[in-house]
Amino acid sequence: MSYVVTIRRPNGPGLCVADVRAAIAEDASFGELSCTSAESEAGPYEFPWRVSAESSPVSFVFESGAISVTTPSHAALRKMQQLAVCLNARVFGEEGEDLTDVAVPEHELSPGAGLAGCGVMILVLGVLAWWAFAG
Repeated sequence: MSYVVTIRRPNGPGLCVADVRAAIAEDASFGELSCTSAESEAGPYEFPWRVSAESSPVSFVFESGAISVTTPSHAALRKMQQLAVCLNARVFGEEGEDLTDVAVPEHELSPGAGLAGCGVMILVLGVLAWWAFAG
């Protein structure tokens, strides 16, 4: 399931291409801003971001006065928070929640981490139930 997080100015004018271009020019981890529509210079625009040179790029999309990332990792969400500060904007989740000042963990959870934790909990509960009823 995907979740879209956006950077936007809640009150006042939306972001413009010049704002975004100036903000990402200051950060070497961002790639070039390029228009993804051959039909219009109005956008959408896309610019990649990488945690490191070896990592896969995260696609930041600028359109209609806002920047969005679909299902951002913790690192991408932290980068969105930093970029929002540069743009005098805020970070919002899909449900409208303000994520600008939310503490984001440094480490990513692997997809299997939650399942492994559930498996251990089921095993522990099973042993406790067996011990309680067998004794």
